[in-house]
Amino acid sequence: MISKNNKFIKDNIAALNMWKVWKFMAVMEHKKKFRGSFIGSAWPLVNLSITTAILTLVYGTILNQPLNDFMPRLLVGLTIWNYLTRSLLEGSFAFTSSAGYIKQLCCPKQIYLWKSWLCILISFKLELLFCVLVSLFFGKITFYGLIVSSIGLLNIITISYFHILLTGYLGGIFLDLHRIISSIIPLLFLVTPVMFSRQFLELHKIDFIYFLNPFSHMIDILRIPLLTSHLAPFESYCISFAYICVVCIFGLYFAFKLDNKIVYYL
Repeated sequence: MISKNNKFIKDNIAALNMWKVWKFMAVMEHKKKFRGSFIGSAWPLVNLSITTAILTLVYGTILNQPLNDFMPRLLVGLTIWNYLTRSLLEGSFAFTSSAGYIKQLCCPKQIYLWKSWLCILISFKLELLFCVLVSLFFGKITFYGLIVSSIGLLNIITISYFHILLTGYLGGIFLDLHRIISSIIPLLFLVTPVMFSRQFLELHKIDFIYFLNPFSHMIDILRIPLLTSHLAPFESYCISFAYICVVCIFGLYFAFKLDNKIVYYL
């Protein structure tokens, strides 16, 4: 058991040392997604813009929300939500989509986890930059807000890797995992206040949705500082950190347990 754990740790260190390899693979995969497209990697921004505009038009009008508050909050919320759920989905076939490479190349399997992580991070970086520009237009961004929001950004980037670690190993064994996650995500969206603020939920006495959902806290530890230049509630940082720890523990447990077996399931 000790030798297996040592091998897993050594493979992870070797994978990190091969950062140029998985960086190149991630960039190539990102470019491959938009090969032949007229606007290329701007497509996610177009999709995000259209979704935000329609939801703002419908729900902003129904709920009588000010445009300059509702649109930036929704845009940032959708961007973070997409990144978090994308990490779950991308992780679930991180190994299965690279099965041919894993069986033929003598490289640590973990480079395919890092490749998936960096690939979604590239898209997130572009979308977050777009959010900052739009929020600047509405006068919501300050330099201090950018500084304090870095705490939440670091937490979100960290949890995205542990999402990929956990679902990567489970998805390599249970091949239907990504279909299950795809089915759950729309339901989870309905109970995650991506569009609404905590104060709005408290006003309508449904704030339990906020407190019981770790995704709500993960979103707010970045969205609140970014748009208001104030730190998010302390409990949001605590719950987010606890969520990261839980996912990390489960991810490492299944990684240690399945690392030597997963190649036989691919």
